[in-house]
Amino acid sequence: MQGNKINLNRTYNLRSGKSNQLKHETSNFNSTEIQKQRGQKPGSTCIQYVSRNMAGNTKDGPDTVSNAELKTIMLRLESTLNKRMDKLESQVNKLNECVSTNEETIRTLEEKITRDSEQTNELAQETVPNIEKRLTDLKQDIEKKLLLSEIHDRKLNLLFYGAEEKKDKTIYEVVRNFLITDFNVPQADVYDFYIVNAHRLPRRNYGGQRKGPDPIIVRFGHLPDRNWILEQAKNRSYVPERKPVMVYTDLPAEMKRKRGMLAAEAKKLRREGRVTRIKVIGTEVIMEHRAKEQRQGPWVKYTG
Repeated sequence: MQGNKINLNRTYNLRSGKSNQLKHETSNFNSTEIQKQRGQKPGSTCIQYVSRNMAGNTKDGPDTVSNAELKTIMLRLESTLNKRMDKLESQVNKLNECVSTNEETIRTLEEKITRDSEQTNELAQETVPNIEKRLTDLKQDIEKKLLLSEIHDRKLNLLFYGAEEKKDKTIYEVVRNFLITDFNVPQADVYDFYIVNAHRLPRRNYGGQRKGPDPIIVRFGHLPDRNWILEQAKNRSYVPERKPVMVYTDLPAEMKRKRGMLAAEAKKLRREGRVTRIKVIGTEVIMEHRAKEQRQGPWVKYTG
């Protein structure tokens, strides 16, 4: 066994393969303070201490270990370190993969957010004005339909201006009376006109004074009766001795105001020698005029 034992106080090189001699002398580790802390005998080496403890020999004396035992120890240490390094490297690789995956996910999300933001802005720029226009058009269409419905509902009505107020007669008697006097309806036929309802409309006062009697609104039961009276009012001859009862179709309030404004302008045009007429086309009230001497001439729309 003496030939197989080595004295660790000598210098060996474990890596060179030349008799497994250590490259550095063990005397480099003979620090007295460190040896005392480790319980070593002064002059002993670290390798001696490690070999003695691993072999279970803690007594002082010559510390020797076989070449095979030292190699086995080093291989175990190397294997353990390699396993731990491989495990650590595997964990680091996994962390790197997770970081790369997260970075890619973040980039994808950022690109998607940017894309969605651009699409939202484009949609807002293109769609919002279109929606506003559609809502405006829809509102106007609904208002027009409601107005047409109101015009249709008032179609059987006529407004009579200038009929004198008589306390001793009912409103129906007043209406029949001016049908006879102003529209030449025979007294025997006046009751053939079916009147559903009639009443006076409160007229606006200008400066606290009433401007003539309140107009009468009459609802007829039959459209031909209403149209006949309206036609008679257009074609009847003017009686200078008395002011005739004026007849107008019933319209919604806004259209009625527009007709009143056009009627005032029509008076001015007639003073200038022009003929005028006011018409209702759909929901629009217009006035047309032409020269008095051009009875067959074209009508010109009044534009103000």
